[in-house]
Amino acid sequence: RRFGADPGILGQSLRVNGQPHTVIGVMPQGFQVPSPWWHYNPPQELWAPFPLTAQNTGRGSHSYPVLARLQDGVSVQTAQEDMYGVCLRLAEQFPDTNEGNHAWVVPIHLAMYGAVGVQMLLIFGAAGLVLLIACGNVASLQLARATGRQTEIAVRAAMGAGRGRVVRQLLTESSLLSLLGGGAGVLLAVWSLGLFRSLIPPTIPRTDQIAVDGTVLLFALGLSLLTGIIFGLAPALTASRANLIASLKEGGGRSGAGDPRKERLRTAFVVAQFALCLMLLNGGFLLLQSWVTLRDTETGFDQENVLTMALSLGGDRFDSEWERSLFVEEVLASISTIPGVEAAGAATKLPLLGGTNGRARADHEPVRDRPSAGWLVEVSAFLPDYHRAMGIPLLAGRMLTATDTVTGEQNVVINKAMADRFWPDQDPLGRRFTFSEDPPSWNTVVGVVGDVRQWGLESRPRSEMYTHYATGGWQQIFLTLKTSADPATLVRSVRARVLDVDPEQPVSQIRTMEQIVATSLERRSFFTLMTGFLALIALTLATVGIYGVISYYVVQRTHEIGVRIAMGAARGGVLGLVVKRGVRLAAYGLVFGVCGALASGTIVASFLYGVSALDPLTLTGTALLLSTIAVLGSLIPAMRAMRVPPITALRNE
Repeated sequence: RRFGADPGILGQSLRVNGQPHTVIGVMPQGFQVPSPWWHYNPPQELWAPFPLTAQNTGRGSHSYPVLARLQDGVSVQTAQEDMYGVCLRLAEQFPDTNEGNHAWVVPIHLAMYGAVGVQMLLIFGAAGLVLLIACGNVASLQLARATGRQTEIAVRAAMGAGRGRVVRQLLTESSLLSLLGGGAGVLLAVWSLGLFRSLIPPTIPRTDQIAVDGTVLLFALGLSLLTGIIFGLAPALTASRANLIASLKEGGGRSGAGDPRKERLRTAFVVAQFALCLMLLNGGFLLLQSWVTLRDTETGFDQENVLTMALSLGGDRFDSEWERSLFVEEVLASISTIPGVEAAGAATKLPLLGGTNGRARADHEPVRDRPSAGWLVEVSAFLPDYHRAMGIPLLAGRMLTATDTVTGEQNVVINKAMADRFWPDQDPLGRRFTFSEDPPSWNTVVGVVGDVRQWGLESRPRSEMYTHYATGGWQQIFLTLKTSADPATLVRSVRARVLDVDPEQPVSQIRTMEQIVATSLERRSFFTLMTGFLALIALTLATVGIYGVISYYVVQRTHEIGVRIAMGAARGGVLGLVVKRGVRLAAYGLVFGVCGALASGTIVASFLYGVSALDPLTLTGTALLLSTIAVLGSLIPAMRAMRVPPITALRNE
């Protein structure tokens, strides 16, 4: 992207944070180093040696992920036990920094795909339910077809064909039908693969490796054969038990109409379809409610018309915190004069993207015996107008100014969550807290601001303090600009102002806060969309299923309906008779479906946010929707039965 795929890139020099680096290798496209925080950070494009300095390798630094390859024959459990022992020994040797700290050994695929894998299993399970519903439809149709072939089967049996031979023939037909359907499914998958990839958010890794390959084809072949055999077995066994004399006498016309075994089997398929459909629809509606709830969650900041971008202030050009602070202040002063910029600020981290934290104690609490004790507090540094640009309200006190960096006191601003936790029901202004002991380094609260969600929309606001950017050693900082127009139209002007101050200063991670919020919702949006799509297919199949069963019911009872009408039965009564049967089948399915939804509530709950897995309103609404579908699916066959001329029905008999 940067060098036009130049094949001679190896050996060329780059300046990274003001320091010269030599390119020694090119990684494959899409390669990412696994990290517990990888989904909070932008895609990696460059890897450089880790600087082993006293600042980032002290014993108090416990937040670095480590990649290691296990020796042959060593299990993860064994490695975990070994690391646990190492941590215990370190805690004994260095209790001040290591007591209470542990290391977790996690297989790399779980570190990268753990949460995604579970969510993919949800989609796979939903697709499996759709497959079962579709197979139930096909099996029901095969039962109806087998009923029409009773004379043929009876003739074969009368001529010496054994029951096994008949079953094999019907299973062969069922398997062939299933293989044809599987082949069509594979072709559809190949055709829609590009669309499917475009729907998958970039926060889900390795999407570029999704392909219809040999493994997928073998899986499709095996699944097609398996479903063909399993769901063709019941119709085949039922059809092979034909009453030869009755079938030959009837000529195949209505031999299946009164067969209670076939009737029970068809009924069971429809009931199962509605039960599975209710479970899938209920889950889909719950996921949709979760998505809406999460989308409408109060973030604590204004995401409209807010532009952000990152500056990395390292190298020889910035030897001190003051130099970095003065540079950013100069950049902000220049950007503030751009038409359309209402407020320009900067902070070391943005909401929803994680952060840095430490443990602190309040001034009224006793001295800690170890640093790992105390409350966890997020730590951010900012420059003036950051909170105004982000729309984070000042609730009490004042904001920090440049004078706070030269008074010798460490004045800070905290959020409401920290005030409520450290000093509940008290005025936090003027109170102090410390991260260190012996001696304590006190931070004095001079202001309180509103809470923001730092670790994603699903994570509640945590205790957070804001200090002046000039008082810390942060190299990366994010510019935040509140604009009166579309932020995208100002990107070129803002970048030019930064380069005017320093022509060698790169600007990266240019995003609006709306894009950051949308990215935090991408995964849930994708899984909600896929589940909803599968639920819609399931609803369609269930409708087709009950329509087919009721239509077959009407065809098989044409004579009975004609007699009823000839004897004076009202056509409305005939309509009610047929619809009632469809509603009764759906009611049985809904009962089993509700039981299934209640039983699977624990599994579904892990995917929900702000919604109960056993929400009675959702369950009732889903049941009412399926009941309506059952009535509509039964209505067309019922109206056709109502219009049956009695003389035609009797003559056909």
